[in-house]
Amino acid sequence: MDILMRYAKKEIVFILSTISSGIVTLLYLASKFVSPSTSSSAGIDDLNSIVDMAGSMITVIQIVFYVFIVLAIATAVLSGVYYFKKNKQEYVMLGEFIASCINSVLLLLSLSGINAICKIARSLLNGDYSAFMNVDTTRLASSVTSAASNLKYFMYLSIIIFIFNIFILLVAKKVINIEGFKFSFSEDALTTSDSTTEDTASTEDANADVEATKETVTASIDSEKIKTTAKDTVTKTKEFIKTKNGKITLGVIGAIIVVFGGYKIYDNFFNYTTIDLTSNITMNFDGKDGSGYITDFDYKIDYDKNNDKLANFVSTVYPDYEYSSDLSNGDKVTVKMQYSKETAKSNKIKVTDDSKTFTVKGLIESYKKAKDIPAK
Repeated sequence: MDILMRYAKKEIVFILSTISSGIVTLLYLASKFVSPSTSSSAGIDDLNSIVDMAGSMITVIQIVFYVFIVLAIATAVLSGVYYFKKNKQEYVMLGEFIASCINSVLLLLSLSGINAICKIARSLLNGDYSAFMNVDTTRLASSVTSAASNLKYFMYLSIIIFIFNIFILLVAKKVINIEGFKFSFSEDALTTSDSTTEDTASTEDANADVEATKETVTASIDSEKIKTTAKDTVTKTKEFIKTKNGKITLGVIGAIIVVFGGYKIYDNFFNYTTIDLTSNITMNFDGKDGSGYITDFDYKIDYDKNNDKLANFVSTVYPDYEYSSDLSNGDKVTVKMQYSKETAKSNKIKVTDDSKTFTVKGLIESYKKAKDIPAK
């Protein structure tokens, strides 16, 4: 317990929390703005290098995951010791404690899913398919889905913690000044001598009488203060907004809202990869009018072969049309490209066209009389 009390400091808690949440934030931003690309002309040596790199990456990912668990638990323990054992008035530490506890739980709940994924990935890379065949796929799918959901919430909470910590840092450095809210990394307020403690104990009785008198007097004017509190708060808020620090605070908050709001709008409505599924569909017809049929049906989808998301999506697309052997010239045949809308949405893919209609023509026509033959 002495060790925990020694290291339970605001600065240490703040550093651990900011490092872990900052790394998560950077990884999130990197995943949004950096798109990996692969080459389709890799040789055998290149493929072996890729396999080795993939195995190393799995190990790195697993190590990083355990580091996040250690950081979250350490932050929760130190912030909890600080708040509950040192200073219960330091609500910033209480916030760090609650957030770190939630992150610790989310990471621990994701542990089985991450380990299962890494184990199977290593087995497949090493050619040990027996390990994969013996896996309970239902249980694996459940643990992977649960891990993905928990990690998503962990990511969002970490981003919020990182923004909060930057705000607290600006307050501590007095870049932002908010009336009634102060924060400092100094631990001087907690340093008290034994003599001070003894003196405080010896005067408790006298102070109790004084405090009782103060409470009686205060109670008589509380009702008046309550009536004016709302007005004072509004007035002080308006005055603070007019100051330089108030404008800086509003500017920082506004910038954060604009950046994240703008990105969300862009990501939800504009950040899509478009694809036309019908641009290269071909269909020919043969036979006699009234008993014609489809021949030489073919389709090719143009897309960026280096885009893994597009490649995975295209591999699931297939054509659907009504086949008939009783076609006549002028009939319509519609080809509908079938695909999963959920898969397209999750991969940020927008299908511009998914159906194409062909008109039957070129079938041999028979005429019973010469006058029925068109002049052309």
